[in-house]
Amino acid sequence: MEVEILGYTLLALVTIIGFAVAISKMSKPINDLLVVVQELKDCIKQLKETNLTHNEKLERHRKEIDGLKIKVKELETKIDMYHGN
Repeated sequence: MEVEILGYTLLALVTIIGFAVAISKMSKPINDLLVVVQELKDCIKQLKETNLTHNEKLERHRKEIDGLKIKVKELETKIDMYHGN
C-alpha cells in the first residue's frame, strides 16, 4: 500500500515536472515573438515619423513651386508685353 502511494506520488511529481518543462519550452518562442513584435512596432513608429517629415517637405516644396510658377507666368506676361504680342 505504501509502495502504491509512493508510486502515485512519484508519477504525479513526474507529470507536474513534465508540464512545467513543456510550459517553459512553449513560453520561450512566445517571449521571442513578443520581442520581435515590439521591435516591429518601434520600426513602424519610426517610419510614420519619417513619412510625416517627408510629407511636410513635399508640402513646403509644392508651395515653393507654386510661387515660382506664378513668377514665371508674370515674367512671361512682361516678355509678351515687351515684344508686343
